Amino acid sequence: MEVVRAFLALEVAEDVKERIMELEGKVKASGADVKLVERDNLHVTMKFLGDVTTDAVERAYEAMRTVREDRFQLEVKGTGVFPNPRMVRVLWVGAGTGGEKVVSIFRQLDSELVKRGFPRERDFTPHITIGRVRSHRNKEDLLRAVDEYRGRVFGTTTIDKIVLKKSVLTPSGPVYSNLREVELGG
Repeated sequence: MEVVRAFLALEVAEDVKERIMELEGKVKASGADVKLVERDNLHVTMKFLGDVTTDAVERAYEAMRTVREDRFQLEVKGTGVFPNPRMVRVLWVGAGTGGEKVVSIFRQLDSELVKRGFPRERDFTPHITIGRVRSHRNKEDLLRAVDEYRGRVFGTTTIDKIVLKKSVLTPSGPVYSNLREVELGG
């Protein structure tokens, strides 16, 4: 049985990605040891499924189809780090107006996925991962670069579907492709 590395996501408009790349340029200029997310791979992760069988892909697709939410506008706004500034591991861009609808979709998905044998998520913050920190080299410069964009609005994107993506890890970074899509209502 085939196994794929998969996750559920919301896609982001190209003009928003372009503005996020400006921030990634600042992060790169900080000299910090960060693996930045490629422009084409920027998205809002709803749930990482891990290495799953084709049967699990179909169960995830069933869960996706139960979500009841109309299409909406999501303001991509602000920056931050996980888990905290002392121990930076992930750099992210956040959600402003519309973020509550992302949380609604997440809760519906998580509930339905649990019913289909997937583990429950502990917590969820709507965000777009822009980089993963590999070491604390130039950490203060990195935090300044991220902080400079803390209140920045990167734009608004239409959220009109949930996507189940496949991730193939390669030496040059992950390559994503869409396995399934579910259009949101309205």
